[in-house]
Amino acid sequence: MKKTFIPLAFGLLVLLEGACSKSETTPPPSSSYSLEGKWVGTYNNGAGGPVNYFALTFKSGGAVVVHANNSLTPDVANGTWVQVADTIKATYSYTGSSAIYAMAAIYSSSSNVMTGTVGLSPVVTGEAVFSVTKQQ
Repeated sequence: MKKTFIPLAFGLLVLLEGACSKSETTPPPSSSYSLEGKWVGTYNNGAGGPVNYFALTFKSGGAVVVHANNSLTPDVANGTWVQVADTIKATYSYTGSSAIYAMAAIYSSSSNVMTGTVGLSPVVTGEAVFSVTKQQ
């Protein structure tokens, strides 16, 4: 009887401890950031060059407006964007310029920061690296 009672009592104790150690936790609320809207940050040439103002405004329907170099009197570019999974790709050109730039960036709806690269189209690297934060 003693041989059966001790393992049975030990098993019951383990079950009670497991039941008591469970706690109900609520996951923290998740933030969600829409791609559409204004994203503001900086860019540089990727090799330690000067840091410049950079802003992207993504509009519904696939239009993008780029403001660069100076926040007060920026150079303005217009173009288009598409989203494929977590990647944003865009092409744009500045007013008065024939150069077409291509951009690729990583976007997550749970983050308010987007990072990417810019190149002369069709290449998406070689001209700049940037980081922008979603404005509320």
